Amino acid sequence: MAVMINKDSEPIKDIYHRVAVLFIFYDQQTNKILVEERSDKQIFSGKKIFPGGSMEISDNNNLTRTLIREISEELGVLPTKFLNLEYPVIGETGAILCPFLITKWNGSIPDKVMDKGNSLKWVDLGSYESELESVRKIHIEVKRFITSKLLNVAQS
Repeated sequence: MAVMINKDSEPIKDIYHRVAVLFIFYDQQTNKILVEERSDKQIFSGKKIFPGGSMEISDNNNLTRTLIREISEELGVLPTKFLNLEYPVIGETGAILCPFLITKWNGSIPDKVMDKGNSLKWVDLGSYESELESVRKIHIEVKRFITSKLLNVAQS
């Protein structure tokens, strides 16, 4: 997905921070996904959301660069197999949220987000329900995508 920049309407920095990647780590062996528990002092306090981060100017309008940089900053791992789900939604803050499904990575996922200290938890794909509408829409698509892939593998 290309993000178009209109220099006449707003400062570039503000535009980049309106595009974010969400990283949905999926453990195929346990059928669990990774969620972040937001602290009481942050937006969406007390909610469970997918980890993610905003595009920066240095990402050169490239979602994959944003994904790799943000995962490195927040989790300290390197994604080695991932897929842009190409299902962007508008989040509660007005940002364009671009979800990626990560199924393989190098390194160990920490217990907390490295740059914010929020707890990370593995939750069952089938039972997770977000209280945020945009995250719920993405979760439904992720679940549908994973289920269809698993059915295709089982039938072949």
